[in-house]
Amino acid sequence: MNFWLVVTTEQNWRICLEHRVWGVEGNAARTIARAELGDEILVHLDHMRSGGIVKVSSAVYYDETRIWPDRVYPHRIRFGPVLIPSEAVDIRDFYGQNLSAKDPRGYFRSTMRSLPKEEFTLFRGFLEKKTRKQSPAERSMVPFEVGRIYSRSEIHARHGGQEQGGISTPAEYPIVLLFTGESGGKYGYTDGWEPDGTFQYSGEGQIGDMDFSGGNLAVRDHAQRGEDLHLFQYVSTGKVRYIGQMVYAGHRLIPNVPDRNGNPRTAIVFQLAPLLSEIREEAPVDSAGSEVRRSWYWEQPLQDVRAAAVEPQRTELKPQQARRNVYHRSEAVRVYVLRRANGLCEGCGKPAPFMTRDGRPYLEPHHTSRLSDGGPDHPKWVIAVCPTCHRRAHYADDAETYNESLKSLAIRLDSQTQETA
Repeated sequence: MNFWLVVTTEQNWRICLEHRVWGVEGNAARTIARAELGDEILVHLDHMRSGGIVKVSSAVYYDETRIWPDRVYPHRIRFGPVLIPSEAVDIRDFYGQNLSAKDPRGYFRSTMRSLPKEEFTLFRGFLEKKTRKQSPAERSMVPFEVGRIYSRSEIHARHGGQEQGGISTPAEYPIVLLFTGESGGKYGYTDGWEPDGTFQYSGEGQIGDMDFSGGNLAVRDHAQRGEDLHLFQYVSTGKVRYIGQMVYAGHRLIPNVPDRNGNPRTAIVFQLAPLLSEIREEAPVDSAGSEVRRSWYWEQPLQDVRAAAVEPQRTELKPQQARRNVYHRSEAVRVYVLRRANGLCEGCGKPAPFMTRDGRPYLEPHHTSRLSDGGPDHPKWVIAVCPTCHRRAHYADDAETYNESLKSLAIRLDSQTQETA
């Protein structure tokens, strides 16, 4: 594993966190090209502050899509959070006590450079003391109780995230918080349940066409980012009832919806399905709305099954089809990791403890980047483990450290599977 130091502004870092992307230009392109999956990055911000630590989750790629306000930074990598403080941490005293022999003007001059492991470890220890860490028990359970009424201020005091608007994206937790109510109705928001049990949730943005940025991007890509969706409904001013955990099932683009100024615009309406209501008595459907045989996942080439798990929706599915597509993506990622494991626990390497009634080795998919198991996810975050390793990742005293090792392993295994296809 390599360790890196990157330097940016707080404004650009917030955009990096929103998109889970780091980018460079010019001579730094040679540096970022050396980054590998699983490498860890220390983020330095202006005014001697730290933005935390993240982990590389993709190969380097080139993309000229402009997401930062000052420059393009086309040489990019994706990352996942490791240690993200709710606000930037002042490091002046720490630096003076531990690295006073090194001029900070030179130390933090490069946009991106390698960092000695010893120095990286010093920074990590300091940030861990400054950032509240989740216990294994907190990481292993959904943090909300269905039907319970919370004050919204209470939710944000514990989990962080934006306190205004319908979509909140806490930096320290792998969750996206959705708040629905009738206050947005006059701007074209028509949230509510469909007859088949899916929930229609309007995207954010009150003026002009809605687009896939900010909270809308977080909802659409929550599985790829390894984040859970949690839906709340307002019951009174400042009070919300927890509806439950949801998954993105699709979206529709609705034209001629009035914005706050009364002008027509295109609105995004998400189709969400409850996590625990995957319809297994009905045939799943793919992203085009075509039914999929249950044996398909075990018969097709492994790469085709993986592609089904990450394939974006190509057409606007009817609500019932969207819900069945959730099952399709869930089943695809589940079978993909089980077939990839080939009967051996990917955690300890031991054979599966027994065979199932259908003659297949029994292993359990574990979602390494989310607080809950089940539902759609990106294959790079999921690993097939035996029951013992699965419980260790959730409940052991070293659960956090062990889960991080499984996360790195899952990324590497998924990458190796693609390379050998």
